[in-house]
Parts: sequence; structure tokens; C-alpha cells
Amino acid sequence: MKKIFIGITTSNMNINFNLSLSQNVTLVANSYIQIVNDYDCVPVLLPVCMSAEQINAYILILDGLILTSGQDIAVTTYGGEGTIVYSKEFTGIGEPYKRPMMLAPDLKRDEVEISLYYAAKKKGIPIIGICRGMQLMNVAEKGTLYEELPESEISHYIEPDGWINYHEIELVEGTLGSTLIGLNNYIISSIHHQAINKLAKDFSVSAHSKDGIIEMIEHVDKDRFIMGIQGHIEKTRKNQPLFEKIFQEFFIKSKLTINDTVHLRSGF
Repeated sequence: MKKIFIGITTSNMNINFNLSLSQNVTLVANSYIQIVNDYDCVPVLLPVCMSAEQINAYILILDGLILTSGQDIAVTTYGGEGTIVYSKEFTGIGEPYKRPMMLAPDLKRDEVEISLYYAAKKKGIPIIGICRGMQLMNVAEKGTLYEELPESEISHYIEPDGWINYHEIELVEGTLGSTLIGLNNYIISSIHHQAINKLAKDFSVSAHSKDGIIEMIEHVDKDRFIMGIQGHIEKTRKNQPLFEKIFQEFFIKSKLTINDTVHLRSGF
């Protein structure tokens, strides 16, 4: 049986291996790779350091694209004000408007992932964006972001002691998200201090939290599978199992594209 190739975006991080040595490494959480493996597909890690030609070469062989979590998105990509200070002095996840360097935007990553999104959309393969990935999709389609979440009684981020908050979301009736989950309300776990502000016109809201933050989006073209989820559903597959239906649909749609790309893979 022919294998399905799923692209997974990564980050470029400077990691300290000991007291005297640091290196730039390509980084991605194993949870994304595990999902692809669980559905008997081939994970293809997409590095930040890619040219336009390399992006096109990758897209030729891909049957689906996962836009992963990570750093903040550069405000220059959506016309933000640049109100956040990023510094090595800030530890953990920092505090509003004062964030650590691990969250500092990487404009090259933004540019590569936006190009990947456009190319995948043009090819017609399914796309799923998680956390930053959902925000990136909205920015790619000319939407905007909150640089810092508005004040709310709901905690959308990780606590200093490592506790990951969870909260209720309300699903919009008639959307793909609502159909897949099969409920009007569900629980999601999230780690983010930014969120969608102005929704791009090519997207509709699938779910939102009670404080109005957009939690899930989907493309208005029902013939496309392009979905974004703000919460980390890749990390809560046992505790919030209904989100697995989104992954199932993503991989079903990915397998439908194989006949369009299999002839390009003679070198694999």
C-alpha cells in the first residue's frame, strides 16, 4: 500500500546543551510525529531554512500539512503595534507584554509557513493548524491577532507551576467542527497568550470560549479541509478524545489526495 506523506512544520531554536555549548536546532514536539505514525502515515519534517524552490518541492510530495505551535507571529505580518518586549530577563512564559526570548517571533518561520499554507491550499490538500498554526492561517488570509489576550475570567495559558488550564468551548451549529465533535459544548486545554482578533473573511468560527475568544475555525469553502484549533488537542488525545475525530477526518482527506501525488514519488 502506498504511504501518505504528512508535512509537519518546525521551529529553529538555539538550545544550550551544556554550560559552554549552544546550537541552532530544528525542533518539533514528538506528539505531532506520533499522531502521523498512529495513522500509518509518513511524517515529513519541514525546516524553517527553506527556499521557495524547496517549499514547492516538498509540497509536490505532501498529502496533508500540519501547522504546529510555537513562537509568536511577527506583528509585521498582520499590521500589529509591536507592544510586547521579548527579553532573556523574563522567565517561564513571562507576563503580559513581557515575554521570554523563546516566544520571540521568527520572521523567517512566518514567511516559510505562510508560503507552505498558500502552496498546500493551492494544491488542495488538507491543512490543520494547532495553536500558533491556527493563528498563522488567519494571518495568511489577512486576518489579525491580539498581541496579548484581553482580560478575562478564563485562563488560556499555562500557570507558573506548569498547570495547563482547560475550559469550556461552545461549538457553532452547522459547522464541520460541530459535526465532527457531535456536541454543542466541550472542554479544551490551551496554552496561549495571543489569539485571533479580526477573523479573515475566508474563515468561519467553529467554536469560541465563553469570553468570546475564537477557539476553532474552518474554511468557508466546504470542499476544502482547512481547520484551525487554538487548544493543544495533540496533547489531550486521551482526556479529550472527541477531538480525535478532527484528526481522523484530516487523515481521511489526506488519503483521498494520494492518487494526485503518488506519481511524483518515484525517488522515495
